[in-house]
Amino acid sequence: MTIRVYPYNEQEEKALLDFLTSRHYNYKSSEENELPDAEFLNQYNKELDEAEAQIDAGDYLTHDEVKKFFADKKKPTLLEKEIQEEDTFVLTDEQLQILETEREMHVSGKSKSYNREAADQIIKG
Repeated sequence: MTIRVYPYNEQEEKALLDFLTSRHYNYKSSEENELPDAEFLNQYNKELDEAEAQIDAGDYLTHDEVKKFFADKKKPTLLEKEIQEEDTFVLTDEQLQILETEREMHVSGKSKSYNREAADQIIKG
């Protein structure tokens, strides 16, 4: 797959390149005036042909389906709802054991600490 990105400024460009590098993505940056090479054009046209064939075969998602997919991903999990909505939150024995193990790792310096916002972000994914 080929994606062209045009960042608005050097800060966005640096952030994007840092992200790609941290995730071990292979990427190729080029100057804006640089013409794409033949291999790129062949691959791009191949991907367009494949996408067109998928659409012709009815293998695609509608805009509404995509919006629903991403809306569903943003919904809090059942556990999050329980934590946020309940006055008291009761842990099972198994959860308490996990908590105790994590506490021991933290006290010994083998794990990290997170504030509430960071923990919420980790839970939400």
